[in-house]
Amino acid sequence: MARQSHEQNCTPSADFKKLDFDRLNSSLGNLHSAWESSSLHCSDNEISSFDNIDAIESIIFPSDLELTAKPSPILGTEDPNIPPSNVPCVGCGALLQCQHNTFPGFMPSEYFKNLSVKEMKISICQRCYYIRHCGAFMEVSSEPEEYKTIISKIRPTRSVVILVVDVMDMKGSIVPNLMDYVGKNHPLVVIGNKADLLSPDSPEYLIHIKEQLKLACYEAGLSNIHNVSLTSAKTGFGIERLISILFSFYKRRVDMYIVGSANAGKSSLFNALLASDFCKSSARNLIERATVSVWPGTTLNLLKFPIMRPSHRVFALRQIRLSQEQAQKKMEKKLERSKKANKNYTSWELQEDVHLTDVRKDYTRDLDEKGAAWGQKISGYRSRGDGSLVHESRPPAPETYDADEYGQSYWVFDTPGVINSDQILHLLTPKEMTYLTPTTMLVPRCLKLKPQETLFVSGLCRVDCRKSDGDLILSVHSGPNIPIHVVPTFEADEFYQRYIGTEILGVPIGDSKRLSEVPSMVAKEFTVVGENDQTAAADIQLSSVGWISLALRKEQSALLQVYTPGRKGMHLRQPALMPHYMQFKGKRIKGTAFYRTKPPGWVMSKAKRGLTY
Repeated sequence: MARQSHEQNCTPSADFKKLDFDRLNSSLGNLHSAWESSSLHCSDNEISSFDNIDAIESIIFPSDLELTAKPSPILGTEDPNIPPSNVPCVGCGALLQCQHNTFPGFMPSEYFKNLSVKEMKISICQRCYYIRHCGAFMEVSSEPEEYKTIISKIRPTRSVVILVVDVMDMKGSIVPNLMDYVGKNHPLVVIGNKADLLSPDSPEYLIHIKEQLKLACYEAGLSNIHNVSLTSAKTGFGIERLISILFSFYKRRVDMYIVGSANAGKSSLFNALLASDFCKSSARNLIERATVSVWPGTTLNLLKFPIMRPSHRVFALRQIRLSQEQAQKKMEKKLERSKKANKNYTSWELQEDVHLTDVRKDYTRDLDEKGAAWGQKISGYRSRGDGSLVHESRPPAPETYDADEYGQSYWVFDTPGVINSDQILHLLTPKEMTYLTPTTMLVPRCLKLKPQETLFVSGLCRVDCRKSDGDLILSVHSGPNIPIHVVPTFEADEFYQRYIGTEILGVPIGDSKRLSEVPSMVAKEFTVVGENDQTAAADIQLSSVGWISLALRKEQSALLQVYTPGRKGMHLRQPALMPHYMQFKGKRIKGTAFYRTKPPGWVMSKAKRGLTY
């Protein structure tokens, strides 16, 4: 029954349908004919010999169809005798192979052996297939040293390095020791991705976030930083500005490498640039998009696309389009201001459209508008058995992407994500990651924490208020599926032991065997001094879980003991990333430590002035 359900939900993709089934059917037909022929010529004595069990072991199948391993209904069959190809998976970049299903680039031997080189160039591996079409995840064996080896290849190149940072976990997603791998001579462009997830606390919040990102980069030892930008590869925010910045490097005749920690959004950014003006128009629709998922380490090798040459004509056309779109945005903002008069209008999203510039010349555009087709229709005649001719026509063969045709181009490369051992995300299972990773704008949850009280943020974080001159106001910035609880500190250990692994604490999920795989909770102490009770004084970053903002009265101090698995991912950030917590805090919920929350983005929907960045 499980197999039937799998087959219903996971229909083969177009990549796997492009197989030469004629060859396979022919081989099976030959085998069937050989079996029928041999059975017709068997004597009675030979037939009776099958009653002997030993005779069964002597049956020999044709070697070209012999199975070398027990087939799996999910993974397919491995064949260690077939050497790996030199063709990369178009989804993750790993070289396609059928030798081992836990190695990168695995494809079932039934498919692999029947693909031509041309068909392989448009195919994805089994791992990418399950991620894209089934929402499933397959572990592959890869060593952290492999990532370092690939990243280190950037050092001798003439290139620009694009560092993608997850703004939800700035310190944790900045590649540790990046300068040691790539060197200090490459211009560095820093991209703060996933900006759409942050709920604004003021119209100037993006300026403050950008300053915090710069500070985090300098503290991490990064140098030669030419630009710091905020984007959302998901909603398109900041992508057009980023493209203009990247085009400014074209005169240097350099390639570009997108680097970053796993799950920072590199592949999403790669896909956004691939579908934009930054990619050569002739290759844009021929290159397969990189595989994207919430699970870290999706890209296993280098993926690339050629950069559009920004000639004077192309650049002018792009500027005209952007100016027209900017004028359109001003008109839309006027409409939004009229809507704000409605008290129920509280929705807001950090979003921008990414369009393509029409770079066709006038005569080409005229032909297109008249309906003239590109290419040519191939016609011919086929001879019948009686000697007559039949007119035959076939559509032109579809275009395929060949990187060799762009030998003079400069390229954008998507590199594998660097595994940061300090991040909690890598301790989780795929199911747990889906609970942890937010997909919409965060709704900060505010609460009051008194001395000798404990806050649990899922089963991955515990905050004890050991000492405090007064009550603390905490704002928890985490995904909506992450449960939070406040209990007296003397009951915290019992509460944790009772509910860890259950829906009460959420992540991690599972039985005692699963929980034993997660490192024990280890504490670290932080001291925070208040500025005023209207502004958060500091944040405690909790790696992939999110962060907690702390506010208390001026000159009051608090001693906090914070626990995470293996003491991973904990950092004190001052000043706070979102200091104006009062913009999130509603009325107190009677009988609890929690406050009601205001709709995400309501500050911007009610603001008289627009977004500043």
